[in-house]
Amino acid sequence: MTRYRLLIPLLIILLGVIWYSNSQLPFSSSAYLPGPQLTAADRVMIVAVHPDDETIATGGLINYCTLHQIPVRVVVLTDGGYKGTADLRHNETLNATSVLGLHPSDVTFLGFPDGSLYYLFNHNWDLENPYLNGQGSSRVNCSYAFRENQTICGVHLVQDLEEIINQFQPSVIIYPDGNDQQEDHKSAQAFLEYTTLHLNYTGKTCNYLVHFAYSWPYPRTYNPEYSLLPPEQFEDANWNVFPINTIMERNKEAALKSYHSQVGLSSYLLSFIRKNELFSSYDTFNVKLDGNTSQILYFTDPAGQEYNQNPPPNLDLKQVGVQVQNNKLWLYLQTAAPPSASGYYCFRIVGLGSSVSRWDIQIHQGQAKSLKVNSQSEKLQDLKTEVHGSKLTVEIPLESFEKSDKIILSAYTSKGQGTVDPSRWQVINVKK
Repeated sequence: MTRYRLLIPLLIILLGVIWYSNSQLPFSSSAYLPGPQLTAADRVMIVAVHPDDETIATGGLINYCTLHQIPVRVVVLTDGGYKGTADLRHNETLNATSVLGLHPSDVTFLGFPDGSLYYLFNHNWDLENPYLNGQGSSRVNCSYAFRENQTICGVHLVQDLEEIINQFQPSVIIYPDGNDQQEDHKSAQAFLEYTTLHLNYTGKTCNYLVHFAYSWPYPRTYNPEYSLLPPEQFEDANWNVFPINTIMERNKEAALKSYHSQVGLSSYLLSFIRKNELFSSYDTFNVKLDGNTSQILYFTDPAGQEYNQNPPPNLDLKQVGVQVQNNKLWLYLQTAAPPSASGYYCFRIVGLGSSVSRWDIQIHQGQAKSLKVNSQSEKLQDLKTEVHGSKLTVEIPLESFEKSDKIILSAYTSKGQGTVDPSRWQVINVKK
């Protein structure tokens, strides 16, 4: 009898644990609005960074479009050729997208080297400073590339995207979320913001997420009966869910498993076979360059591991802000702890309008300087910086932005080489 009395509390505790565990599982996505809303009049362009991203993030949406005769164009930016697998991954992409209902002519491969996008956007921008691939070549050498043998540089990637957009005339463009923790994905967001603003594209855009720390998607296992829910750390994102019926889910699973080089039995990529797909968007900031005081507009950097490591608090980026005050443009950067003497705190700004200009600012030991990173770079004069606790501010003369109608802004922290914690790129409307 005593033994049974001991078992009853244990059973109650066990049932409580089971109930709590199940209550944390993502059974429903009803807290989020459905989207993107698609009709027969739409034309959908999906930008995949690597061969497989189109299926991981948007396989269900692609299959929905092909089943409802909505035109789709998939554009794959890189060759996925890490360790020499470019041709294999090209063939896997054609197989996977065929399962989803696309014809090979619906898939365009740009053929830029895997791992190159950060350098193309920030350093190897033009023909005079090309990027060298793993074989020491400065040319796109895939026979199936959109423009074979072109020089590997950022301006050519933009030109390719612009030509495809002008030809296909998409009403919706879907591309990576800049808070994705894979560097090519982050840089792809920069390229797409740049390209769509440069073209004055007026259609809809939304983003997808593939890489974020080790806790997402939750749970990181094959659970097709669950919903895909967003990470809690994304404070600024507007989330939409795209529901997938059982047929589309099975087609997506078959397509994803076509990537034999990427998807094994225990692959976390199987976590993306869920009852829905997930899409984010971010509000555009509006800044008026009239010299009057405006409120500070902040965007946040999600807490979490970067490049599989936790950044130290003094390099852990929390917020980035912009404000117009007293005929100056003020930039703000806040970290989790006061800046360190060995740390570097940086802003990247690209202005688009009657011309394109780029400004890069580096703050080290309380001193700000303007950097030249590529042929678009312009020097900023009379930079003034202040440090208040964990917040850095930089003062910039407003006349620097007189030719800009749009700005994209990002920030990052560094130890001197590379980045430790980079932000996404924020779009800002500049009103004169």
